[in-house]
Amino acid sequence: MSRGLGLGLGLGAVLVLAALARRKGPGPAPPNPAPPEPAPPNPAPPEPAPPNPAPPEPAPPNPAPPEPAPLNPAPPEPAPPNPAPPNPAPPVPAPLVPTDLPPDADPTLWVQLVDEPGLEIRNPSRAWTTAAARAVLRKGATAALALGGKLMVADGGPAAGPGNVYPPHKSHRWGRDFDMAYTADGVYPTPGAVAVDPRVPAILEAMAPWIEVVGTTAPRNLAFLERPYKVTGTWPGHTGHLHLRLRKDLTTEP
Repeated sequence: MSRGLGLGLGLGAVLVLAALARRKGPGPAPPNPAPPEPAPPNPAPPEPAPPNPAPPEPAPPNPAPPEPAPLNPAPPEPAPPNPAPPNPAPPVPAPLVPTDLPPDADPTLWVQLVDEPGLEIRNPSRAWTTAAARAVLRKGATAALALGGKLMVADGGPAAGPGNVYPPHKSHRWGRDFDMAYTADGVYPTPGAVAVDPRVPAILEAMAPWIEVVGTTAPRNLAFLERPYKVTGTWPGHTGHLHLRLRKDLTTEP
């Protein structure tokens, strides 16, 4: 009984509420919604795509490997030496010249050399010596005349007197050192391509007893082999002339 009464009361209440709702009408409309946001301006057109880039250059083909260095390469050709003068002519026999010196061959007397028969002085102001050394040179001049030539002398000793410095020479101070041509025709300095005149070694032989040494530069020394005086081929700076050094006792050199 009570259960049926409850169901009836509940259904009645629902019906009353529904009637009230119809009487009141619909509820108020919601406020106007916010207007939509304006559309953005036209966007900038996209940047055009770059043209097709040039294709990369093709890689060079593999270069040929370098040729291997030879094992033990041959050494470079040496530079040719200064042309050697022509082979010396056959030796000329020395003429006979008296070996004694005159009484006036004074080793203390300082004299200037001048041209004489068989003797040519290239520069007398630079050609001083002792009277004794001059007497020896005159022996050579006599031999030169006999062979149809002459003895050519350039520098001797200093005009300032024995013992003085004599530039550019390191020697030539005491009157026993002389620069001479390699020819008996007065060609001074003698060009490197000109052979030693075969008369010159013979002329020097006439002075052999008083010669200390004859200085030359190889291979010119070959022209003076088998002569009765000492010859060296290692005298520096004497390609164009020879160096005659007489004995010390012909001068006052200490």
